[in-house]
Amino acid sequence: MEYRNNSFDTSIKDLEACERPREKMSLYGPQKLSDFELICIMLGSGSRNYPVNVLAKQILKVIDKVGDSRPLELESLESIPGLGVASASKVCAALELGRRRNPAKHRVLREPGDLFPLICHYAQRQQESFLVASLNGAMELIGVRVTSVGILDRTLVHPREIFCQAIVERASSIILAHNHPSGNLTPSQEDIEITKRLCQAGLLLGIKVVDHLVFSLDSYFSFLEKGLL
Repeated sequence: MEYRNNSFDTSIKDLEACERPREKMSLYGPQKLSDFELICIMLGSGSRNYPVNVLAKQILKVIDKVGDSRPLELESLESIPGLGVASASKVCAALELGRRRNPAKHRVLREPGDLFPLICHYAQRQQESFLVASLNGAMELIGVRVTSVGILDRTLVHPREIFCQAIVERASSIILAHNHPSGNLTPSQEDIEITKRLCQAGLLLGIKVVDHLVFSLDSYFSFLEKGLL
């Protein structure tokens, strides 16, 4: 199935029938849908002033900001313009049910590739998303969160933002990851410099940077496996 990024900005009713979220779920199953499309299905519909694709886009931003290690608060969804209490409650309940039944929590990450299946869906984002996975002393996954969105640079990927949640969670180590929307997994010079900077910060804080993954929807590049860490 080919994923079309322009569905973020296109009204659902203007998409071809086979590209609409419900029809795609019937054809391919829920595993093949993007997070954005799954949220559209949860909402069902929007309104004249706030179409479902606009609401889903805003909800996705909130979810990325919260991460998967903390419950999503209803108030954070109710603040989205055009999203009523009923729809916000529906989304919040669905995410909480998924969080409770999520088998990824406390999964031991023995190899760099063990994280990839848990984050590959972020490759469907329109922009680069920088992720931080927190691990405890037994290399068990505590949680994953998005720390920045956009073209990566030293301003966006600041040690303060990268390590703040890991400190709160008392993580022993972290794994960095970001998607390349182009599909080219070769790390840029900026990627390499940012990684070195964060490794140095981790040494000072006592939180080791275990790896940095550059990933697409179906593959990844590991700094650790390639000898860059």
